[in-house]
Amino acid sequence: RAKAEWQTTNSTQHRWEQQLGENEWTVKLNGHHIAGSIDHNIRRHIRGSKLLAYWQTKKIPITEDTVDGVKTNQAWQTLRPLRRQWVAKFATGQIATGRYMKRCKFWTHDQCPRCNQDNEDTKHVLRCQSATAIEHRQSARAKLQEAMNNCYTNPEIQTALIDAIRSWTHDTTVDTHHRNPLIQQALAQQQELGWHSLFVGRLARAWEMAQQAFLQEFRYQSRYRASWSKKITIALWDYTYSMWDH
Repeated sequence: RAKAEWQTTNSTQHRWEQQLGENEWTVKLNGHHIAGSIDHNIRRHIRGSKLLAYWQTKKIPITEDTVDGVKTNQAWQTLRPLRRQWVAKFATGQIATGRYMKRCKFWTHDQCPRCNQDNEDTKHVLRCQSATAIEHRQSARAKLQEAMNNCYTNPEIQTALIDAIRSWTHDTTVDTHHRNPLIQQALAQQQELGWHSLFVGRLARAWEMAQQAFLQEFRYQSRYRASWSKKITIALWDYTYSMWDH
């Protein structure tokens, strides 16, 4: 009886939709039609706007033109819940560095436990010059380059990124000049966002443009073009976590 009642009710109910004029679409976000998962897309839009506003208060010039939030979100969705929590804490500085521990009165000092430098923050975690950190960083860079190879990254992009990471790690000026104008644009855009941003999921959109041009030139399959930014972002998060966890 319950099943028969449900079938009767379900067959007579019709979804009511508020149409926009003569347009058959019901919802738009930023001028784009939303065809499905309306609640999910609206939540993502609201959260994304708040996230952009938050980082802009931190003087990080993030816009939809400089960082691909969709690809970053795709990478985010692949992480385990605990790793997501860790990435969020590291990106916002709410993690057990010397500075944070002293501010929260857990420690009486703010020194790095490896090299004893004062005022340890998340940037120092990536730049620490202790013997163990230097050794591990070489291994982490090799794994990052392997990950870039595995997703068919342009060799020139690989070299540019590794050289830039090495320069930033040693607190020297990153050379943003390059013979490839697309890579030069990517280096300049990442410089504006900050190289620390690279390690917490803020990959400059211009890297994607440079990579797409390379893949199209050599006619790689579309699946490699669609997933590149996501895979590189995950590899950079892995690099960052390994520098924290070693």
